[in-house]
Amino acid sequence: MYSVEQLANDFRRLGIRAGDTVMLHASVRAVGEVAGGPGAIHLAVKSTLTPEGTLMMYAKLGRRRMVNHCNIPSARSMALFNSWTA
Repeated sequence: MYSVEQLANDFRRLGIRAGDTVMLHASVRAVGEVAGGPGAIHLAVKSTLTPEGTLMMYAKLGRRRMVNHCNIPSARSMALFNSWTA
C-alpha cells in the first residue's frame, strides 16, 4: 500500500517540481492500493507542486454532449484564447 508521502517522492523522482504545471489522468487501478483512497493520489501531486504549481485534471461530463468552446463568443474574445488558437 502506498502512502501520500511515498507517491510524492515518486513524483519528484519522475521530475515533477514545485511550481510546475501538470496534467494528471491516472488509472487508480494501475497505481495500486493507496492509503487514503484514490483522492490521495491527487493530494500527493498537489503536495509535490506546492501552492505555486498548477494541477490540471480531466473532467468527464458523463453522457452529456461536449461543448465546443470555440463557438462561445466570450471565449473567442479572450486575448489568451485568441493567441492560443492563432
